[in-house]
Amino acid sequence: MSAGGLASPTARAKSAAEPQEVEVKLAVARPRTVQRLIRQPDPAQLAGFQAAGPAHVVQLTDRYLDTDPIAGRLFLKAIRARLRRERGVTTVTVKRSGVETRGVTTRVELEGPATRSLDPGRWPPSAARTALLDASAAAPLQVIAQLRQRRFTRLLARGATVVEVSLDALQAVDRGRVVGRRYELEAELVRGDESALADLGEALLRIEGVSPPLGSKLRFALESAIAL
Repeated sequence: MSAGGLASPTARAKSAAEPQEVEVKLAVARPRTVQRLIRQPDPAQLAGFQAAGPAHVVQLTDRYLDTDPIAGRLFLKAIRARLRRERGVTTVTVKRSGVETRGVTTRVELEGPATRSLDPGRWPPSAARTALLDASAAAPLQVIAQLRQRRFTRLLARGATVVEVSLDALQAVDRGRVVGRRYELEAELVRGDESALADLGEALLRIEGVSPPLGSKLRFALESAIAL
């Protein structure tokens, strides 16, 4: 990372060759207000974006992995890894640190098929599995945090730009108990113009009960467990 928080030309060239996640994340204090907006999108409040698909609910369970819960090898390399369970299917996701511009964060995101096992050797080959094995130096992995999510989500579009907007009801879980709850709003670029996503993010910040993000979901899960 170069001075001023901008990626170096070399880093930009490397990340451009890998899959990227481009998204806006926001905190939510009035989930019913946001839910109504997703259910009945108003282009006047959403920077010209309008519904591009039906609203629906998705249930997820995320287990975050590292070699140690305090200062594991992934943490020291600014990498996050999780196993996500959705509709009976497990996926591994590996994310690197991102760059933020106008509230839009862009980061490398690698995904691949997995199993419930914490041993990557039992997962099918993928770029995500390879990156995780390299970052962990093949050391044993453990679950350092767990989240349950109920996502109320919908596709929105403005011209050729399509964004998936999700209201996430989060539950931090520790040893089977819910130890923390909060809501988040995410808007992830599916295709199109990043500047249009930034416009949407700025419009969402003007909605009552929506504010800048409170930190990552992983940090929320970790801090909720520590606060017990």
